[in-house]
Amino acid sequence: MDTLGTNHESRPLTRNQFYDFLSGAGNHELKLLTGAVILAHSDIVYTPASLRRTLLDRQGAPTVWKFQASTPAQYCEQSLEPIGAVVTSKVLSERNKIVPGYQACATNRFEKLALAGSLLGWSLDYSDISVQNVLGATASNSSVRSPEVRHQIYRSLLTGSDGIDVSSLYEKLDGLGYKHRPSMNLQLYRMHELGLIKLDSNIGQNPSVLITHTEFDALSKKLEDSLPETQAIYAAIRRLGIRCNTTVNNIVTVAIEINPNLDATVVRYKLLNGVNGKGFSGLQLTENPSQQRTTVFLNPTITKPVSDLCERLKDVRDGAVDVNVRAARRIIESKPDFRKLTAKARQFSHAVAGKQGHELLEKQLLSIVNRSGETTVSVARDELKNTYAREISSHMLRRILNDKVKEGKLQQDVIYRHSHSTKSTRVYKTYPQPNQ
Repeated sequence: MDTLGTNHESRPLTRNQFYDFLSGAGNHELKLLTGAVILAHSDIVYTPASLRRTLLDRQGAPTVWKFQASTPAQYCEQSLEPIGAVVTSKVLSERNKIVPGYQACATNRFEKLALAGSLLGWSLDYSDISVQNVLGATASNSSVRSPEVRHQIYRSLLTGSDGIDVSSLYEKLDGLGYKHRPSMNLQLYRMHELGLIKLDSNIGQNPSVLITHTEFDALSKKLEDSLPETQAIYAAIRRLGIRCNTTVNNIVTVAIEINPNLDATVVRYKLLNGVNGKGFSGLQLTENPSQQRTTVFLNPTITKPVSDLCERLKDVRDGAVDVNVRAARRIIESKPDFRKLTAKARQFSHAVAGKQGHELLEKQLLSIVNRSGETTVSVARDELKNTYAREISSHMLRRILNDKVKEGKLQQDVIYRHSHSTKSTRVYKTYPQPNQ
């Protein structure tokens, strides 16, 4: 293993390099371990087979995740190479075949290894929380990826104990490329679902609104394809009726009567943002909403680990390279630590349902059904991929949904294609709610 050397001159990562690494590799323990192994051994060119063998050997016994060679190979080609941590070439394999070869990129190699060491050390210290949940998925509908946005949100929320209202937070992050407020709302919604943040809506400020029409007129989707909060709001608007003078709080109350499974704070947050941002064209404000606000707070259970994470990342950016490079090397040379982090990567992985991952998957599946009222395995699989970045087999989803039917949490309809067909579609549905 090559050494840092006393003649090494640290070249701080640029802002783009820092966030590229955080978004491309920092949000998954196994990606970090893969990158750290390659960056720490710059003289070695790994083939997919030798890289897999190295990562399995470093777990020691027992092997906690026996992944295929394609897993670290994809990390290299789809994540580590694009962020400038790995260089891919063509090499001759042990079987005399031309295969990809993965080697450390020389540019800011030690700084990137230090960043990996900092994140891996943090993950070791907090066994019940993963970088995967805290930072979010790399894929994004925006030009800015979730890890960068969440890091900025955490930094903003850590500046005081009173939280920050959504409008102020949006203004702070506007320069990041979140040009459309719905993108920020969706990010906060996901963080709220994961228990990372809390939303506190100021119900003392309750603007009056006039219902001018009750039709859902979005051009891009149908009402039944929208979020459950949106469906409940429109159901409430229809119940109250056209030309009704009402208030935001009253609409929320009716929406919760229609769907008691919803969180009133989230419904009010979505309604206020929609009214202020013209997201509900059928509602017309009849008073100044300037004092309306929904405040975002860090969940108290997450404050300490998130604060520690931000401090460690800041230390690396401020030049704490040597100590974190040594930390990275200690971790990848320690089989107990390597095994622990690999097990944690599998447990929280969006692509693998370990014991706790399985529990989270069940929760997300039920959330999908509750949002639309019904789903099929195919639709649920697409929703998991698009909303939660999880690739789960149809077989596993069908088994979980069938278990929920047996437990009485869902009901099931079997729809045959025609009267003489043996082919059918199973539709999983929620039970009807009172007053719905």
